[in-house]
Amino acid sequence: MPRGRVAALVVVLAVLGVAGTWVVAVGGPRAAYYAVRYQGDEAAFGSYVADQIGSSYWQSDHPEIGPNDRRWALAHPEEVLGEGRDACRWLRSQRRAPRIRTHTGPYSYGDVAERYGQFSTRLDPYLSLSGQSTIVAGAWSYLCPAELRQRIARGPED
Repeated sequence: MPRGRVAALVVVLAVLGVAGTWVVAVGGPRAAYYAVRYQGDEAAFGSYVADQIGSSYWQSDHPEIGPNDRRWALAHPEEVLGEGRDACRWLRSQRRAPRIRTHTGPYSYGDVAERYGQFSTRLDPYLSLSGQSTIVAGAWSYLCPAELRQRIARGPED
């Protein structure tokens, strides 16, 4: 084999070795797979929030809350996106769900969402708890779906 090809092969193998080491060091092949397979989509998040926020209050005892949440969220898309990113950052800081999963307990969607709900957010003065939970659900599903799949045990219907 000519010297140039050997040198090129050595460089390629070195680059692949460094890249492989980086992937394993950061989270392993499983994390790399999820990061590639489940990428975030800001447009889908925005559509979800615009469609869903305020909808749970249309038939409630406080019918004014839904439209108020909706008006505020649609008028402040950057704040909503920032809150979504914060929710993803928080989710990323949580422990990963075990590989042998049960959809109950500390890794269930409800338990993880309840832990997140214990923290005050930048939107507390502006949105109801329902409006905030809509943003969190949308963020986890559309902005950081890889983190959602790694840190929350899915139920049998998921």
